[in-house]
Amino acid sequence: MSITILPQSEFIPGESVGMFDLDETTYRRAPGMSQSKLKLCLTDPHHAIQSDRCPMVATPAMECGTLAHCLILTPQLFGDGKSHVLRPKFYTNAKGEVKAWNGNAGECKAWNEANADMLVLTPKDHRTVEMMADSFKFHPFGKVLLENGHKEVSCFWIDKESGMLMKARFDLIAEVEGGI
Repeated sequence: MSITILPQSEFIPGESVGMFDLDETTYRRAPGMSQSKLKLCLTDPHHAIQSDRCPMVATPAMECGTLAHCLILTPQLFGDGKSHVLRPKFYTNAKGEVKAWNGNAGECKAWNEANADMLVLTPKDHRTVEMMADSFKFHPFGKVLLENGHKEVSCFWIDKESGMLMKARFDLIAEVEGGI
């Protein structure tokens, strides 16, 4: 069995159904009811509506998980200046002295302000992300999935009961011996 994944150039938001190779921004902006939105609707429809206006604030652990996900599945998007910035261990003050990073120092505050639109990782968190990704990539089963899989596949379909446009984004769809 083989699956067909169409290129982004063939995707028409709100009209196309099927599996597509879309960037995350295009998928997120595309109309359609996702599984996570359905879950919110089941527990509290008002909260589901508000979730678009007030997105959840990510914890440091969630940010590390998101970056490990990126490094595993879309390594071309991972890197200092792309998916995050790496906070320096040291800074040079106005006197030219090299000092350990101190969030209260003027130079450190200026660096933080200049990088406010990026996810800032400490060297320790960066290493944690790399170790998480390596654990998956070097696991025998994880390696097989990555070598035989389609990563970040966006799927759109019409629900037969409701007629509603649905959407999902699969981290990985692997074609292995015996099926998908």
